[in-house]
Amino acid sequence: MAMHFMPGNFGGTITIRLAEGSHTEALAFVEQTWNEFNIDAPFEYTWMDEEFGKLFDDERKTGQLLAIFSLLSIIVTCLGLLGLISFATSQRRKEIGIRKIMGASINIVMTLLSRETSLLLGVSAFLSIPAYFGIRAWLQKFAYHLNFHWGFYFLVLIGVALVVLILAVLTVSVHSYRAASANPVDCLRYE
Repeated sequence: MAMHFMPGNFGGTITIRLAEGSHTEALAFVEQTWNEFNIDAPFEYTWMDEEFGKLFDDERKTGQLLAIFSLLSIIVTCLGLLGLISFATSQRRKEIGIRKIMGASINIVMTLLSRETSLLLGVSAFLSIPAYFGIRAWLQKFAYHLNFHWGFYFLVLIGVALVVLILAVLTVSVHSYRAASANPVDCLRYE
């Protein structure tokens, strides 16, 4: 057993490490010893893991809120991307019809439509680089903090950007395939 007074402890608090086994007998002994030396203050105890857990409750709540808002932002972003692709496809329907009449294949039309979306996603990945500095500043406030190298962050950023790019390309592919496989006469009939 090790006992020490905590710095700045004027309330009579001590920290005790108990061996594995029967904690009830050890607590009864500590309470009896406490009452022998300090009758003025009642014996109250808490477990250290619970106290440390209370310290990190705010961080857990922050993490849960970030996860929820991240999921919501991903859903809103996917809906916006779907709307952007649908709008771009409908605006370029006549151009796609003319290109198909001139001999463009479905692959050329799909590449044409996905180029703009890929460029926008690349710009958005570039704009997320300052998040590294925010994450790093947040982690520095902990006593035992994680020092991760900037290369690791950029590796994660590239991985996330590739996943988003794949989702965007799949979405663009579905809409552009529909537009490219449509009969060009239907697009140009009203001109």
